[in-house]
Amino acid sequence: MYQTRAAPPDILMLVDDDTSVDIDKVKELVLNGKNMPVIGAGSTFTLGKYGGFSAAHGGFGTWFNKAAIELLTQPIYCDERQNQNEFVQNACAKLQTNRAGELDHFRQGDSVFDIFYKYAAREQFCMHSDWEMGYMITNYSGLKLQQAEPRSKRWWCAPESVTCHNQTPGKMEGFKIAHPQSELKSGTEI
Repeated sequence: MYQTRAAPPDILMLVDDDTSVDIDKVKELVLNGKNMPVIGAGSTFTLGKYGGFSAAHGGFGTWFNKAAIELLTQPIYCDERQNQNEFVQNACAKLQTNRAGELDHFRQGDSVFDIFYKYAAREQFCMHSDWEMGYMITNYSGLKLQQAEPRSKRWWCAPESVTCHNQTPGKMEGFKIAHPQSELKSGTEI
């Protein structure tokens, strides 16, 4: 039976439950009006493992715009060399390097999200979720994980901050007051 896939939201945000987010600032960062894929984070760092990659300090949040979600949910067929776009060619090449053992979880027609969903579900999974997300973004999306400015810092929140992590309920209320949000436009999904 054929199933239709629901359209992705305009923005997908992954944050901890003790994180405050200025949605208006995130929208400015990712809704670029050009339908270009954008992936950003409140705070990033670089790891040297698995060939090196940028990752997000997950508690500060990682966000994807609709174009990035569509890219990372696109089916990948590495056995059909004709008519491959640049994204699929890159994904197939990265799968062949198999730096973190992800090739074992790939089946023709999987998306990048499918591969790493299966990769994280394996019994001997030994990569922090933030690392896995960064590895996936750096190696498979063809995009740079964009650092929100100003960079979020642990235990510190300023009026210009995009996200604040390790927030108590009282600090979250203070963030809400200091960061009044505009009304969401009709049709914008988060």
